[in-house]
Amino acid sequence: MRAATVILASLLALPATASLSAPAKPGWLTGTFVYANLCTDPDAGRLEGRRVTLRRSPNGNGVLYEAAAGEKTASIPADALSIDDTTQQISFTVESTDGPLRFQGTAAADVLAGTISDGSSEQPLRLRRVLRSHEREACRTVRQDPDATGSVN
Repeated sequence: MRAATVILASLLALPATASLSAPAKPGWLTGTFVYANLCTDPDAGRLEGRRVTLRRSPNGNGVLYEAAAGEKTASIPADALSIDDTTQQISFTVESTDGPLRFQGTAAADVLAGTISDGSSEQPLRLRRVLRSHEREACRTVRQDPDATGSVN
């Protein structure tokens, strides 16, 4: 009982600014993050959209880029990947059948947003983080809008 009283007295004697907690670890240390807008075209019954799977590990990071349009579906590992943990900036390049694609933007806990370029044109890309597949869900019709983000849903 005496030891507990001494410890309690010691804690009460600490200045109000003293911290007893360890420094917080960055939220992007490890894990798998899936960002997607994949859905099924109700008229054609085929998969449409994109999925980016970001794997973070102390042993290395990786990106798998998947695009579906019509009858063509491709899953491509990134050749070049750069991630800044402080700013959440991410860039990667994949070699598709149509040539290289480059993404540059930010990967937050809830959304991957930036620009995807095929060398001749750029378009905005915004994919929300998903916890389950939406591939079997019907695509929502997107109104053509100059502020559109390139997202199917």
